Amino acid sequence: MTSHAASQSPARSRGAAGVWLGVLAVALVAIATAWVVLVKEPVAAVEGLPYADVLAGVEEAGLSLAGEGALLAVWGGLATLGAVAAATLVSLRRISAAAGRRVILALLGANAGALVLGGFSASMDVADAFGVAGGSATWWPLALLAVSALAVVALVVDVVRPRGAAPAGT
Repeated sequence: MTSHAASQSPARSRGAAGVWLGVLAVALVAIATAWVVLVKEPVAAVEGLPYADVLAGVEEAGLSLAGEGALLAVWGGLATLGAVAAATLVSLRRISAAAGRRVILALLGANAGALVLGGFSASMDVADAFGVAGGSATWWPLALLAVSALAVVALVVDVVRPRGAAPAGT
């Protein structure tokens, strides 16, 4: 005779595995955000200059991208730590896989704040140093904002959808 907990084990394992994949997603999005804000955007804004020259020009103007780097490092570390905590709690069966999934989605959605804060400040530093436009110079910020927006939509759907309800069309 199998216990109730044992009969739910495969589904529970899939839920925990999904949350651990979410940890990877949170870490990758945080890394991508830092790369876009600190490297990709500044180089694209000042066409023709290598990254080292862009940084040197920002420093010569009395500005720095270090503050943005610190903000993004702290955000990325805290978001990844939060995701690891949620996945660990799911694996230890302290919270449900649904709760862990919601934490992951919330963290992915909240990345938009780090992108906007870090990106605005960094682009203004580059704009002030080189006299270029301070807006986005590539499509990467939009892609990251789309990931955050999709995560928020998925979170709302996950919270609002009644338990056990099948998705429409099934």
